[in-house]
Amino acid sequence: MSSSVLTFIRLGPSIAYALAAILVLSMGLLAYYPSSVFVWWLYMTVLPAMREPGLLLLSVPGIGLGVAIVLLVLMVFLGIHLTARPEQYPRIRFVYAHVALIATACGIIRTAGIQAGPSMLSLPHLLRGDWSLQLTTSSTIWVALFLLVFAACLSCHMAIIRSIRFD
Repeated sequence: MSSSVLTFIRLGPSIAYALAAILVLSMGLLAYYPSSVFVWWLYMTVLPAMREPGLLLLSVPGIGLGVAIVLLVLMVFLGIHLTARPEQYPRIRFVYAHVALIATACGIIRTAGIQAGPSMLSLPHLLRGDWSLQLTTSSTIWVALFLLVFAACLSCHMAIIRSIRFD
């Protein structure tokens, strides 16, 4: 496989974190510009792919929109650094990619009692909801993102196996 394709695959988790940051940013922008067509388009485009991870992050006490955006942007930069030097930190890249895979996999898990308002951001609401696996997702972004992050995880597995085999 060419190095540019492998680089793009390794950037998959960073793209997932960037989409989560865009979702959280669009939530904040909706508060200030509720009549903006672009902000609504951005929010509604990214929402199906990163809804549960974004809401779960925001439900942690002490993490508001600003802190969540900063954390997610730092994760994007960490991923770019790990992609630039894939041989240097294989285990950190492994954990990084698998956390992104778990976050994107949450896109197919929905709670049955969806409601609007601030109470939907609370962790107890998310924990007591009727969680069900819905394999029928209408989000093309989610499917492409999940496959890309899954390929990044496979890349991490192959790198670790290769390092064990040749060490």
